[in-house]
Amino acid sequence: MANKLKISLKRKCPDCGEEIQYSHKYYLNRAEKKNNKCGSCARKNINLGDSNPAKRLDVRKKISLSKMGEKNPAKRIEVRKKISESLKGRTLPINVRKKISEKMSNRSLSVEHRKNLRLARKNEIESIYGKMVANHNPEACKIIDEYGKKHNIMDLQHAENGGEFSIIGYFVDGYSPSKNMVIEVDETRHYDLNGCLRERDVTRQKEIEKHLKCKFIRIRI
Repeated sequence: MANKLKISLKRKCPDCGEEIQYSHKYYLNRAEKKNNKCGSCARKNINLGDSNPAKRLDVRKKISLSKMGEKNPAKRIEVRKKISESLKGRTLPINVRKKISEKMSNRSLSVEHRKNLRLARKNEIESIYGKMVANHNPEACKIIDEYGKKHNIMDLQHAENGGEFSIIGYFVDGYSPSKNMVIEVDETRHYDLNGCLRERDVTRQKEIEKHLKCKFIRIRI
């Protein structure tokens, strides 16, 4: 009896005539009422372009405009705060974290792309929590001041004197506008076991030098 019922739950696709089988009479009745097509024909129709409203340029433009600025809930500060609060303390399963890590490690981003990501993240944080201030080492500020006195550089800006200078999404330990000079005070963590500057610090320096065309001084402590 069950087999006869299963065999009877079929209908033909209105486009290609292919038989479509259903697991329940409810789904069969609904498909007949809506004159649904088989999966293959439905996918073809999705790719027809203008026949699918969501693919028409005028429709896409209207959707885009309706979601811009404050009209987009995810852009509103109060919504972003709620999302942030809801995600606090949440931990992903180890296998998921591993997959994300592998995917990110194999991803190669351009210098411009990385810069845009840093700036976007900085702007996002500042829009929610106010001006972003980098953590700093008070000892590094003293070293920068001593360097300035020794070399007669009077306008060195650092965390305790005007705030750390921000450039292309990076904060630098010290910067002199008149000399166009960047000073970085490096703790041990900036070097690997062989005493070589870590790759990310080398990349960071090159990006800053290219953007500012500045002199770059590193002081190791």
